[in-house]
Amino acid sequence: MFRAPASVIRLLESIRCNFFWGGSGVWRKLTWVRWEKKLLPYGSSGLDIGLLNAKNLALLGKWWWRFKSSQNSLWSKVITSVYGSDRGLGSSNISLSPGCSSTWAHIIKAGSKIDDMGISFISSFSKELGDDSTINFWTDIWVGTTTLREKFGRLYALDMDKPATLENRVLIAGNAITFNWEWARDLRGRALEEFVALSSSISGIQLRSDSTDRMKWSLNSDGVFTAKKLKSLIEEKSIHGGNNVIGTIMNRVVPQKISIFVWRAKQKRIPVRFELDKRGMDLDSVLCPFCGGGIENVDHILSNFRLTSEVWKGFLRWWSILADNITVLDPLLSDPIFNSATIVGKSIWEAVKWVCCYTIWKGRNNKVFKGKEWNSTNIVSEIQSTSYGWISSRVKKLNIEWHQWMQNPRYYVLSNIIGVG
Repeated sequence: MFRAPASVIRLLESIRCNFFWGGSGVWRKLTWVRWEKKLLPYGSSGLDIGLLNAKNLALLGKWWWRFKSSQNSLWSKVITSVYGSDRGLGSSNISLSPGCSSTWAHIIKAGSKIDDMGISFISSFSKELGDDSTINFWTDIWVGTTTLREKFGRLYALDMDKPATLENRVLIAGNAITFNWEWARDLRGRALEEFVALSSSISGIQLRSDSTDRMKWSLNSDGVFTAKKLKSLIEEKSIHGGNNVIGTIMNRVVPQKISIFVWRAKQKRIPVRFELDKRGMDLDSVLCPFCGGGIENVDHILSNFRLTSEVWKGFLRWWSILADNITVLDPLLSDPIFNSATIVGKSIWEAVKWVCCYTIWKGRNNKVFKGKEWNSTNIVSEIQSTSYGWISSRVKKLNIEWHQWMQNPRYYVLSNIIGVG
């Protein structure tokens, strides 16, 4: 219910960023990807973490929806008695004076803040006509895209019954609809011109006695307000992915840490020697710790040097796939059967490939930091056991035994998922 100060938002974002990279209150670790980029949605190369400021504004915006759609509730009536028939929601210049609740003022100002971002939030609420019992004639949007008070200010000023609902204003006699007016004086000049225009705007209204009035939110396709939708709209306006966008794929078949590792590897943001040297780390060499003949970059350590190639060849033989050129960071290896598989089949294949990348990286770190010897056969065995444990527990549609997984996973995955014998 409160608008968080900008300084508090910045502090919390800093704490989240430090926590994500494994830092603490004393030590700060190297930041490999800008925090703003990780906040982006999956489709814009981020991790869909989301902005705290967007969440704060979206929850404040939810109060607009609650008060507009709950006019008969006791708390809505209390607000109405204090701030008028529109409860202050039609005004963005409410002051934080001693006579005004700062809480309600922050809720009102949140609407203006969202509008300033280029989102038509304040005007996004409208009423769908039903039995006309709850629609305020002047301050609710029920004809067009703005309130009648905004369009016909002179008439509103002359009206003696400003809080009137449409039910009080409309007189129905048979099939004829007339309106009950009570003006402070006779209409003339521009006020009369406005009355002619108003009459033309509302002459064709149709009331439905079989349903009640319903609040609609134009920024969502189904007309229902959700804080999640508003948060995503605010984030679209606040953060941008730029031109070089690499879509993020979060595979639910494997733990999130595997998906994040592949996301970082696609952007060359894992701590290989070449990337550490670019960031000013003092290293004795940028050459590969295994072969010593090539620069250790992401492509080299995950696919290009001899020992890694042995792992990938063993992996592909296990899956009965023939491939001369290994490009492990492509969305899928060249394989027409898996290209035609279902979404679940593709997810399993992608998950196993990602486990292979992650296990190779673990083998590299064990060699560099623990002095363990690289054994390609053992690494392939670890890929098989790790992937089976994750996939068999996470994919309910897949009924595969361990010996089947070891013998020919490609055949049994396709047989289970798409019924290919």
